[in-house]
Amino acid sequence: MNTPKFWARASVNEQGHEVDEAYGFIGVGWSDQSEADAHRMALERAKRVASRFVGHDFNDLREEYYTDRPLREPVISELEHAGQRVAVITQNIYGAYVINSASAMFIDIDTPPPAKEPGFIGRLLGKKSPPPAEDPVTKIRRVIGRTPGLGMKVYRTPNGYRGLVTSQPYAPGSSEAEALLRSFESDDLYVKMCKAQQCFRARLTPKPWRIGMDNPPRTFPFTAPQKQQAYDRWRADYDQRSRGYAACEALDAGPWGNADVHADIAPVLAMHDELACSAGKPLA
Repeated sequence: MNTPKFWARASVNEQGHEVDEAYGFIGVGWSDQSEADAHRMALERAKRVASRFVGHDFNDLREEYYTDRPLREPVISELEHAGQRVAVITQNIYGAYVINSASAMFIDIDTPPPAKEPGFIGRLLGKKSPPPAEDPVTKIRRVIGRTPGLGMKVYRTPNGYRGLVTSQPYAPGSSEAEALLRSFESDDLYVKMCKAQQCFRARLTPKPWRIGMDNPPRTFPFTAPQKQQAYDRWRADYDQRSRGYAACEALDAGPWGNADVHADIAPVLAMHDELACSAGKPLA
């Protein structure tokens, strides 16, 4: 999983010397080793930004600097199983908690928008109403039924459905994983993200605007204590308000299709259900 434990931000002037964040070119670094290692990378990236910007090679800078990097999210907790790190909980850019899984595949299945009916002129020209889109639950059952050995726990979300494949682990970015995601018409960005981040992701807590909150006031990582404190105050309020909501609700107690839960999936399933599901609470 591409989920670094340490993050840092650094800023340099046009000469490449480190300066206060407000007056320089900013770089963000990450590391699984230490804060110092993350800061060292942040400095290198800030210097690269400065040198490219001063040289007016901005297109090349964007290609190198804004692609193929981990999501900038703080690690909140980790889940280990059989001596391996199998899942990490992070807090995303708008403050919701997210589970990142090394091999338990999460799939989002959105409810399609209503088909657009032809207008008055279209009807005069003989255009017919489009056929209704397939119901997502019907689609889920159809795909599970035609995939030998597949088992999936299915959940309702605010805008559709979520699946967690319980029958076997998958390697994020593998051809097998991508084929299964595509069979459920999973979002193309999510498919690419799974490959780039080497994990599957699912939101565990509400989106702030759905529970009457603004997004966090600061962007991680923080360069000053007051910025960390502002974020911590926001998070305390968010944690309190989010207790009255759930991110999803299970449609059934167990998986559809193959009812056996793989041993490597079971701890991730248990963590997800404990943190994301709560019967009777509104979805947000």
